[in-house]
Amino acid sequence: MSAKDTRCIIHHPYVVAKMCLFSFFLAPLRLLGIFGVGFLFIVGFEIISRVNTSKRVMDVFCRIMSHLFLFCASIVVRTKGTPDPRARLWTSTHQHVADGFAIVAAGGPTRVLAKKQAGNIPILGYAARKWNAIFVDRRSPESRAEAMKKMKEAVTSTGEDAPLLVYPEGTTSFGDEVLGFHKGVFGLGRIWVQPIVVSYPYRYMNTCLGYVDNPRPAFCNLWLLMCQVVTPCTVEFLEPVFLDMDTAEENADKVRNHIITCTGRTDNNTLFKAPKNE
Repeated sequence: MSAKDTRCIIHHPYVVAKMCLFSFFLAPLRLLGIFGVGFLFIVGFEIISRVNTSKRVMDVFCRIMSHLFLFCASIVVRTKGTPDPRARLWTSTHQHVADGFAIVAAGGPTRVLAKKQAGNIPILGYAARKWNAIFVDRRSPESRAEAMKKMKEAVTSTGEDAPLLVYPEGTTSFGDEVLGFHKGVFGLGRIWVQPIVVSYPYRYMNTCLGYVDNPRPAFCNLWLLMCQVVTPCTVEFLEPVFLDMDTAEENADKVRNHIITCTGRTDNNTLFKAPKNE
């Protein structure tokens, strides 16, 4: 990915004018709404977890609050397809920090594999911990080994636990390409995997984060979202894929090619390597 990638730059006159105008009255209201819904989510989650043991009630609550949280950030979710009960593993494309909430809004709560730093993000980190996220320090071999053990347990569970959600590209992108997949999660056994494609259709300005080696600054991305009237988001559950190949590499390629075939996205087999500070 080029360091001069113009998709990171806010250059369309319409977008610039809208941001200048909405920065004064719409963005502050959206920000207040996000923290308000976040507070309600935390309080409601704690109350329900103490007085009601029904998984159905908690699932509905989490989906409603995810929709409200996203709405306050201008994001309106549209769902295509349905979760397949056979799939204990969901693999998703990744364009935005809001992807997790969008997937929960569309398909219900899920466990997620996330880098350790994600647990420190307000609201998002709380939700991840309460949904039993598996955090991993990508610099630590011991942490990676422990994460693999927990993932194995998650995808072979026969109970009512939520599916495990993994972003196999290991980073965010602008959503018009499919990057190389890290193979680890595809060596967990012969299981059903359901690929998920999250996209943010746009006319003038892509609101996605971009690539880690060429990112749009986080504050700029948040500002951009807060100044949108509506940011459409589509969460598409593709047909599940059974991992029956001999190696993790072959299984990863099988799932990745399925996504490319179904969506028509560009094949960019660049494999993301985590920075040393992560």
